[in-house]
Amino acid sequence: MKLSFATLDVFTTTRYTGNPLAVVLVPASLSSSLSESQKQKIAREFNYSETTFLHEPSAGSDTADFDIFTPLARMSFAGHPTIGTAIYAAQHAESYKGVTALRTLAGRIPFVFNPDTHRATVHIPHDVHIHTARLANPLALDQGNALTVPIVSIVKGMAFGLAKLPDLETLGRATGPLVPAHERYESKFLDEGSGWDVGYTGTFWYVDLGFESDDASAPGSALEGEGKGEVKGKEEKVRLLRTRSTPAHEDPGTGSASAALCAYLALQEGASGEKKTSRFHLVQGVEMGRRCDIFVEVGVDGEGVIEGVRLSGSAVGVMGGVLEIFQEKHAVELSKYLYIHFHEHNTSKNLNPPHQDVQTHSHNTRSPHHLQNPTHQLPKQQLATVPNHFLNVRRPWLVGHGRSART
Repeated sequence: MKLSFATLDVFTTTRYTGNPLAVVLVPASLSSSLSESQKQKIAREFNYSETTFLHEPSAGSDTADFDIFTPLARMSFAGHPTIGTAIYAAQHAESYKGVTALRTLAGRIPFVFNPDTHRATVHIPHDVHIHTARLANPLALDQGNALTVPIVSIVKGMAFGLAKLPDLETLGRATGPLVPAHERYESKFLDEGSGWDVGYTGTFWYVDLGFESDDASAPGSALEGEGKGEVKGKEEKVRLLRTRSTPAHEDPGTGSASAALCAYLALQEGASGEKKTSRFHLVQGVEMGRRCDIFVEVGVDGEGVIEGVRLSGSAVGVMGGVLEIFQEKHAVELSKYLYIHFHEHNTSKNLNPPHQDVQTHSHNTRSPHHLQNPTHQLPKQQLATVPNHFLNVRRPWLVGHGRSART
């Protein structure tokens, strides 16, 4: 069984920045035969923060199913893989003609793609809950830092500690999660017994830099009048935030955490008596050399209730090829004929071998075979068939998201 795949860098228009994503294409003829176990092994092999499996839509359907996997588990929703998969489908209209929505465990997610800005906008599933418990801020001794940090769920099963910091220098020193890895599944942090006591995901550090000028960098300016279920009302200028995400390992660009933060900030403004749209531009991954530009709009009604959350971002294709699924115990091996797509305007100056570029910018990287349980490692005779240039690529950012989000 052979499956085509593509990789994209998401929340960027520049290759080798942003947040990498693998999209595996599943034809209708193989959709039912590709098992959950095989998908998980493929995701572990890519070792990106997420890998998606995009299923061929049925004839005439406007919705394509897709599955999201981290190297450790399946997820019901995540922002960065949804944006990247939506852009891939939009840019390959010959295979996904008429598709305007993706469907995952969280439900149907409409999207809009703007070919002029190369940006997709998705309507984020949301059921925002601010937990009673607060976390101690380890940087509270720094002047201007809050002593405690709120925990906010964007949906059930996906909660974040939102830690505000006073400046970029302090943000650069922020490392590690607020909740130790061995305690992240304890419900004491998440309103125990309330139904919201699952899915603590990690810490989202941020610095509020105030308001940008209201120009074309804002998501609304490029998407005015597009799509159904728009967030409408009084619009404000774009609020600029610098962020970092530290679950088990740092992630360069996190759409769900960005949505949770922006929803929380919009709610803190309180009821205004009229509908209002709060607009945010989040810049993440700078410290890792993988800058991501993430845009969020939050619509709030006159009584201070969230009506809609929209996430926007770009993506650029990087690599494509074919992977082969074997029936043996060690099931997944990437084929030898990987190829790299470079943009026409690249010059010889920046045409470095991809593994050199990735190594230069990688932090918290792990070899995928170090991360796997020894019983899942490839035997020596099979390992010998994998191209050396591929084994030498240090694939970044295993991000353990814990339990899947549930809605």
